[in-house]
Amino acid sequence: MQFVFAIAIIATVAACGIIVYTFTSTGVFSNSHPAHPTNIQEKKAINVEDSPSVERGGDARFYSRLTINNNFIDDMNTCHLCSKITYTPGEVGKAGIAYFNDKLDLNDYRRIVFFARGQQGGEIVSFIAIGRSAYDPSTKNVDTFLNQDFAIMTKNVTLDEFWKRYEISLEETKLADVSYPFGFVISGHASGEDQIFYLKGVTFDPKPAINSLPLVNITS
Repeated sequence: MQFVFAIAIIATVAACGIIVYTFTSTGVFSNSHPAHPTNIQEKKAINVEDSPSVERGGDARFYSRLTINNNFIDDMNTCHLCSKITYTPGEVGKAGIAYFNDKLDLNDYRRIVFFARGQQGGEIVSFIAIGRSAYDPSTKNVDTFLNQDFAIMTKNVTLDEFWKRYEISLEETKLADVSYPFGFVISGHASGEDQIFYLKGVTFDPKPAINSLPLVNITS
């Protein structure tokens, strides 16, 4: 009886081994064993919209001048938990926000992708990226911010009243030790009216930019 039971156990173990081998070899199970370096997963995208804090520049240093609603919902305009930015122009005439995420290493990323639209169309915004702390005024290239230096700044973008996808190339840019990965500077209107625009899906990924926004020629 014990001999028969032992044979049954051996047969069961052998059958389980065949099943595991079959699933593994056909890809039904995800193979992440260190002995198989070809199974390394693609670098995941980084999303910065929900950064825990932001740096404010220009008129935005007065909180009442620039407000951000990160959970805005407008089903009529496909805005599910997007960011609604409202700027009331002040003395400076422009306001900036830089999202903070300390000491990021972005060397594996090659572009930023995001979506934006204006409330009415015609809102003027430039986008900044790859920022670091800089307390020497002579090193700063985005004058809206007092203590930050940015390697990338786009030329002014005139927003449409419908969503549009934008890309920023990160090629040939130092991407280590980044504290302010992304931000924007919005300009005031001559009429003094509030400027409102919407932002969503700000993502870093490892793919090359296909149609990058034109950049201001600045030195970091």
